[in-house]
Amino acid sequence: MKKTLKATLLYLSVASVSACGPTDDPTVSMAAVAQAAARQDDRVSVKDLAHWLVEERGDFVLVDVRVPDDFESGSIADARNIPIAQLVSEDVLSSLPTDRLIVLYSNGSENAAKATVMLRLSGFDAHLLAGGYNAWHQDI
Repeated sequence: MKKTLKATLLYLSVASVSACGPTDDPTVSMAAVAQAAARQDDRVSVKDLAHWLVEERGDFVLVDVRVPDDFESGSIADARNIPIAQLVSEDVLSSLPTDRLIVLYSNGSENAAKATVMLRLSGFDAHLLAGGYNAWHQDI
């Protein structure tokens, strides 16, 4: 019973987030987001991100969804800190670019994966940094 309640609450919260996004594209669907996640098309490896940063590519933004204390303890260069609890506010959504890739990370992947789904359902081109800051800190 608890799993059903949690699943229902997650569905309703994701549906409400998708209703307040900046996109006019009605083709964004939960099924498309789920399929991208299953194919792992919604991920960026730490090695790819490192190359992008070295190349100084300007076609993406990096968002750290951890709490400010974690961000201040260590972060990836050029990352913007937006804690996951603040990610879906209208002010934050309107401040995110709609013309660039958004790469999200947390300590591992769990919160960033949630944030990626929320933003994708809102019409953003959002991707998860696989392994998050922990993988970055370990591998790069």
